Amino acid sequence: MDQREIDERLKGSTLREDDPYGAKKVWKAIHDREMVNHPDHYQGNKMEVIDIIEDYELGFHLGNAIKYILRADKKGNTKQDLQKALWYIQREIDREDV
Repeated sequence: MDQREIDERLKGSTLREDDPYGAKKVWKAIHDREMVNHPDHYQGNKMEVIDIIEDYELGFHLGNAIKYILRADKKGNTKQDLQKALWYIQREIDREDV
């Protein structure tokens, strides 16, 4: 949730414009906490990326590859995220060749 969405949700509320009770700070704190614990770009329809990585016990390289693949269309730079995924996949392949 960004500041625009926070402002939109507060629009029409009974909160005073000068926000003496700090409601906007509360919304910001909730947003900031969610960006750490459950960021939107890692949310799927039913599962979060971390749940998939842990359920399949993918480890560092493959876990990161899955992370970048699943969030590729959510952060605005699909090609870069897919290139990062390929980089991690190649690292895993190279590690297996040793």
